[in-house]
Amino acid sequence: MVCFFAPPAAARVYTPDPSRACERTLNRYLSFSGARPDLLTVKATGPTCARARIIVTISTAAHRRIWNEESYMSLVEQGDFPPKGAPDITFEHVVGEVENWISIENTADAPVWPGTGSRDTKPSPTAAPQYETKLDRHRYERIRARRAPMLCIPIGPESAHCIAMDPSTKEPVEFFARGI
Repeated sequence: MVCFFAPPAAARVYTPDPSRACERTLNRYLSFSGARPDLLTVKATGPTCARARIIVTISTAAHRRIWNEESYMSLVEQGDFPPKGAPDITFEHVVGEVENWISIENTADAPVWPGTGSRDTKPSPTAAPQYETKLDRHRYERIRARRAPMLCIPIGPESAHCIAMDPSTKEPVEFFARGI
């Protein structure tokens, strides 16, 4: 079960920084690491919106950062930086991306370990997402069985990786990656 907590009004206010060309921050409270709500921050920052960097941070209620990663929006959306002289993207586009950058899903919805489950037919290789994990089977299945929130973050034009809490270490790990 994924639990969202309504953020205070100030946490949902978006104000561009006039000293920057492209700034947008979204703060959202959610239950991820424990009983108390964690703070998920997604921030776009850059000299232009086409060159905006997206920074994702998860902090505990005690303000301890437990996850941080960043990428450039153009690398994730198009697989490359925009060419010199290309038109800038709109601030509204950046706003939409920041607000929808992360999907919050459930670990129980992660794919079963290969060779388990009741799938008898193979999906078409051209349409089926490919999944990969760096975890061993025991650890993967233990995290999947928790039925806990996982945060899926885009890493390429048609790929993402999902972060989940490992119950044995009580730290977030890259649970699996998916792409087409």
